[in-house]
Amino acid sequence: MLKVLDIKTFYRLFLLICFSSSLTFLINPEFCNFGGILTLVGLSVLFSTIICFISSSLRKCPRIRKIFEGICVAVILLIILVEVFLYVNFGILIDETVFNIIEGTNVKESTDFLMTYFNTKTIGALSGVLVIFALIFWGVSPLLSRLPKIVSTILIWLLVSVSVIKIAWAIYSSISF
Repeated sequence: MLKVLDIKTFYRLFLLICFSSSLTFLINPEFCNFGGILTLVGLSVLFSTIICFISSSLRKCPRIRKIFEGICVAVILLIILVEVFLYVNFGILIDETVFNIIEGTNVKESTDFLMTYFNTKTIGALSGVLVIFALIFWGVSPLLSRLPKIVSTILIWLLVSVSVIKIAWAIYSSISF
């Protein structure tokens, strides 16, 4: 599996998706328990692995591969920025209500409305997100990718095993109850 996956890309995506998903704990702190963290890690591993497999299938087209990886990272970062903006200003995260509100307004109304919320608190929070993004992207993930091959192999297989078990348990629980 590690021959197919780009370790650095996997760690970057995994950490970014974990960070993005952990914002849920701000709204629902009751989910910040062993099961909730296990679910967060499991889904982060699943999405990271899928993106890395798609990326590795584009290995023969390096330019398209880099564009694909860049788009994935940009989308994850955009989601994080939007969720932090929503949380700081309204105490909510992205859900169907946000899409209903956006659908019901025009561009001018939306722009004027959003501009009223760009204050020092919002800019500080978004700047903090960008600092965390930089640390993950250029700090932590390169360090993790320098781990010995056997350690990376064990760590990734452990994460994938945990995610498969957690997702299988969720499916079983959903069907059973």
